[in-house]
Amino acid sequence: MGIPGTILEKAKAGAVTISEDAANTKGNLTFATLLDVIRLSSKIKIVKYTRDDDLPTEASFATDADYAEETIGNGDLFIIKVPIGNTEYLYYKIRVTVSSVSIGDSYKGGIVAYILGPHDHGYDPNVPHGLIAAPSDQSNGAAWCHDETQKTGAAANGRQAIGKGKQNTIDIMASFSTPDIAGRICGELSLNGYSDWYLPSTNELNELYRHKVQIGGFAPEFYWSSSECIRTAWYQDFDRGGISADKQNKLYHVRCVRAF
Repeated sequence: MGIPGTILEKAKAGAVTISEDAANTKGNLTFATLLDVIRLSSKIKIVKYTRDDDLPTEASFATDADYAEETIGNGDLFIIKVPIGNTEYLYYKIRVTVSSVSIGDSYKGGIVAYILGPHDHGYDPNVPHGLIAAPSDQSNGAAWCHDETQKTGAAANGRQAIGKGKQNTIDIMASFSTPDIAGRICGELSLNGYSDWYLPSTNELNELYRHKVQIGGFAPEFYWSSSECIRTAWYQDFDRGGISADKQNKLYHVRCVRAF
């Protein structure tokens, strides 16, 4: 929910992405009814502001009408005032993105695994973007590479971030010609009408782990990311969730992704 503040102006907004159904459906288990649950205490105040509104001051917030369950639009900002003592309060801000797709949907060649939020590079409040995971694993035992002495650009700073897996894969393929390594398996994949698949970065792979139930088909095993370390590469345990680095010749599972 972002970073709260005892003064409204100092609270930093968090972000949440909800589906169109959650934005428009009244009386079901939606983001709107979740807010109503939060507001079980009469001392909690919630106000919704559209993206075109000027941000309120504490004085105007105090007199603005409480949120009533209604349609939510892209960019709407919810402000929540929560008591933390007899006379003290914390203010929370939540910026909402309404998406026409949801995590777990079948979409453009695979399964929606992640939807970009306001903090992500490439985020557009009017057009949803994110990651699509292939519906099943592309390998249950591939090496990251077979020559641990050769470094790639996938080891550069920031190459673990969401949005970096594509370039990591390009760099891996430029460095190694072996056809059966994880990066090349994804970089050369043609699946369900799409040929722009790549090996996910560490953070992208973590989103696959976080939503592994909705995406489906994962084994409780280790999966390679495209992010390199010093003579090692990052992988994730899809049983317990741990992220670590290991020798690049180890044989781990591979699940490719593409951006939308």
